[in-house]
Amino acid sequence: MNNTIDPIFEQIIKGNFANFEENFKKHLSNLYVGENALKDITNWQKFFLGFTKFQQHTYQRELSEPQTIWQEGSARMLQYKHCDNVPVVLFVPSLINKSYILDLSRSKSMLRYLAKERLNINLLDWGEPCEEELDFGFDDYVHNRLCHAINHLYSLYNKKIILVGYCLGGILAIHSATLLNDKIERIALLATPWDFTQLNFKFQHPSLANILVQFDKVPAASIKNLFYLQDFPRVFNKFITFSELDPKCSQAKNFVAVERWVSDGISVSKKLMQEIYQKHIADSGAWSIDPTKCKLPCLVVIPTNDRIAPPASTIALAKALPNRQVIKIEAGHVGMIIGSGAKLHLWFVLKKWLLLRRT
Repeated sequence: MNNTIDPIFEQIIKGNFANFEENFKKHLSNLYVGENALKDITNWQKFFLGFTKFQQHTYQRELSEPQTIWQEGSARMLQYKHCDNVPVVLFVPSLINKSYILDLSRSKSMLRYLAKERLNINLLDWGEPCEEELDFGFDDYVHNRLCHAINHLYSLYNKKIILVGYCLGGILAIHSATLLNDKIERIALLATPWDFTQLNFKFQHPSLANILVQFDKVPAASIKNLFYLQDFPRVFNKFITFSELDPKCSQAKNFVAVERWVSDGISVSKKLMQEIYQKHIADSGAWSIDPTKCKLPCLVVIPTNDRIAPPASTIALAKALPNRQVIKIEAGHVGMIIGSGAKLHLWFVLKKWLLLRRT
């Protein structure tokens, strides 16, 4: 980890609790004022137990990968369902995490759930940036990858595509819609941030600035740490709760599946991260594309408990879109996709919207 929490956190991961109180006061007390749980060495021991159980858990993701029907650079399009004369859907995930959160496990796969319906379901998997993509920013990914994927899918079916963008993938989807308006029918935006002044990353400015100086690309581990440190007390409590679970229960297996996905990240091009940092965090927080130019019907799904893309950030996008339908669900950024209420509150709602016949 590359931040001020390193010295104490590394000791805890190794199970070394010597000089705990001294290290806490030195490294954490000013950062998490009022977080009394972090001051209790017993809680740190439970956290260490939970982390160790997580590392040793036998869970393995066993889903087979769908057929690849298009590839350029590291980006691939995976086909979950092919069927004639039905809506064609392309899911566009974030560029920061791996796409399989949408297809996590047999019981937690939104894509396989939707593929059971009369829908052509496809997923754009970005992959680890290749050498060419190390110089890619948002515009490059839209013009040289996403638009190419949309054109390919349009040529296969000769019909307009429905885009579903998750997190930053929603911003890419909106951008592509302004370029390929004649090939896109409508767009769903799931937890898509817009006003980045509403984000609250305690460590993001110094940590990210240092990373951008040190690396040609931002390592996956560094990105994971930035998100963990955004709300470290919550991560801390999650692992304490996990330490008390039966490893064989479904709750424990689901926890491991999600946290393994978090740890199984991809690197991000330096240019892309600089754009996020400079244009949308260090400066005004406004994106360079104009959502008011997207006239297509848009479904905006806002998870009200989202800590990654808070509602204030996503509502700003909804207000800018001229032809929008807004749905709010009580869930978090990842919980909306794979949580206990995801099937009822998101999967089913999205299915109905995708199956709507437009004239």
